[in-house]
Amino acid sequence: MFLYVHIVSVVLCAFLGIGEIIVGVDDSLRVLMTSAVIALASICGLSCAAALEKAVSELPHSKLQVSFKRNRAAIYPLLGILLTLISAIQMIGMLWELFEFRFWWFPVLAITCIFAVAFCHISLLSLARLSPHLRWAFSLGVIAILTVAISLSAILICSFRWNVFSIDWIWRGIAVGLIFVAMMTVVIPILHLVCRNEMRVHRKLTLGEINEEIERLEGRLLELNGLREARLTVT
Repeated sequence: MFLYVHIVSVVLCAFLGIGEIIVGVDDSLRVLMTSAVIALASICGLSCAAALEKAVSELPHSKLQVSFKRNRAAIYPLLGILLTLISAIQMIGMLWELFEFRFWWFPVLAITCIFAVAFCHISLLSLARLSPHLRWAFSLGVIAILTVAISLSAILICSFRWNVFSIDWIWRGIAVGLIFVAMMTVVIPILHLVCRNEMRVHRKLTLGEINEEIERLEGRLLELNGLREARLTVT
């Protein structure tokens, strides 16, 4: 669903941009901004949907309803989708003036967007398949992302409530956190590639995979026997 919404919004943005350049369209800026908001929201939704699908697919089908509530991997994409929808609705409502303006809506919208992006980022990192002895990297990444999100939200609240926007040590701390987040964003995919190669070498095949491989080899063997008999018949 998010993929189709993203494609439609991108195409709409392109046509509106062309129409604005050529003939000019009434309220084209609002429509263009709305399409851009929907496109960004659909990108976040795609990342969360992929992580949610991975989390659900790893649960046994017979225990899906029971285990789903306990699966922490599914919490991040669910929160990301929820906050993305709330942020998109707020932005579209402000663009089209669907409700009366309130001054405190800006920090609320900003905080919602910050945590939506944070959970979408965590969802993307959760797609990495790490071996048990390297899962600490994902935990560190989650802690770093949430720390930066909470710090930015605290700065927004303080700046709007007490007008203390230029506290130097807070910005320094956020800068350090962002650097750490960027580092983990690069490190985790690399660890994913390393673990994938290790799993290919050391992973034990399941009974279903063994049966599928046997069926494939038997089919290939029958095919080769048929080709051999055909060649012998010709000669």
